[in-house]
Amino acid sequence: MSRPLLFVFLFAFCLGIAAGEVWHTPTLLIVAAGSIAVALLSVRRGRWVSVALLGAMLGVWRMGGALTVAANDISRYVGQTMTAEGEVVLPSTIDGTAQRFELTDVTASGKPMVGKILVSVPAIPTIRAGTQVRVTCEITALTEISQRRRWSHGVHARCATLTVDVVRRHLVSWRATLGRWQERLLTYVRQQYNEPQASLLNGILVGNTDGMPDRLNTAFQATGTTHIVALSGFNVTIIMAMAVNWLVKLIGRRWAWIPALGLLIAFVVMSGASASVVRAAIMAVVVQVGLFIGRPINVGRLLAYTALLMAIVNPLIVWHDLGFQLSFLATVGLVALSKPMTAVLPWVSTKFGLRDNLATTLAAIVMTEPLLLWRFGRLSLVAPLVNTLVLPLIPLSMAVGAVSLLGLWIPWLAPVTVPVSDALLRLIVWLITTGASLPNALIYLAPAVTIFSGLVFVALAIKLITRDAQKTSST
Repeated sequence: MSRPLLFVFLFAFCLGIAAGEVWHTPTLLIVAAGSIAVALLSVRRGRWVSVALLGAMLGVWRMGGALTVAANDISRYVGQTMTAEGEVVLPSTIDGTAQRFELTDVTASGKPMVGKILVSVPAIPTIRAGTQVRVTCEITALTEISQRRRWSHGVHARCATLTVDVVRRHLVSWRATLGRWQERLLTYVRQQYNEPQASLLNGILVGNTDGMPDRLNTAFQATGTTHIVALSGFNVTIIMAMAVNWLVKLIGRRWAWIPALGLLIAFVVMSGASASVVRAAIMAVVVQVGLFIGRPINVGRLLAYTALLMAIVNPLIVWHDLGFQLSFLATVGLVALSKPMTAVLPWVSTKFGLRDNLATTLAAIVMTEPLLLWRFGRLSLVAPLVNTLVLPLIPLSMAVGAVSLLGLWIPWLAPVTVPVSDALLRLIVWLITTGASLPNALIYLAPAVTIFSGLVFVALAIKLITRDAQKTSST
């Protein structure tokens, strides 16, 4: 399929998913529309209509299937008190006097259930990762705002437990093993580092920010750097790009992608290999491998096919998974805008990869900012500057911080690596808090201004891409 037709199909598929949320289409109508689309393929100049119609119908059909509630779906038991067993495969999230965890592979009365349960219990005793627990609670519905977002991650209901008992402490599965290792690493970091460095390193490595001061969380928002401690697609995409930029300077472009891929795999493993991180990692790998092969003109097609396959598997992510949306847009920015952005920054020094890092950062920001403006209605005026200074330090902090974790097995390594890692983390905290203290670092926009600002970013992206295409065609 040609690139234009592929993009038309992907766009129509996304529109079909949106329509499928509110329009429950009879199967007969979908089959009829699909038959018309196939018939149009034989008509001259009917390919565009045919491809768009097929994409839309596929989107409607997949969304209908995703929203179909199975007979044994956990959401069918809302309002009932039930006893369920399941696995806790990731560390609990501690929030004051409460802890939350996801219960997976749920069974009730020996019958497998569809969907995870978001469980809230007192913080003490701590429910460890890699255990099987039995909870008795009243099943409650997800809030309307978070329902689709939670469903896109497989969570179909929540409960505040009446009782919770540990059935088995050491489950034998790869997910449980990853969860136990992640929990052990989090504990070790808190023992070796003071706050907020401990929470920052845990956030960078695995997305866990328990214990991070509210003041620093506010500073992250003000400087547009929240993504560095969140397991978002933006985080994964930028980290991969920055790692490649660093490694190209050290070992050359031919081999840089290999250690960068190793870093990405280590990041995915340490984060617990959640679905959102794996999706973002796949996108990052697809782009880097495409660029490595030396045919960047095909990277856009690879990215479109990757996004389409992910959306077919789980259509809910298209409109409700912010991480997927950010990873897709950030990756598009890196593919389409990095080169033209570099061309408009001739005044920036190339030493230490400064120009490439700034171009990478701005490319991702330009593509993702319209979405962030629409979702949150705020604009960080210092985000380009702070991200340019902070993001090159993230892969280095990850690498040194990960090496310091080897102190679990090599005790003499911790006194050598922890001070270096701590110094890097302190520098990152200082840059972020300093940027947040600048006047009007973060401004909240009225709805009309938000729309206008988003359109400005879109127009800027189109202008840069168009100008680069004109230069390429003229040469």
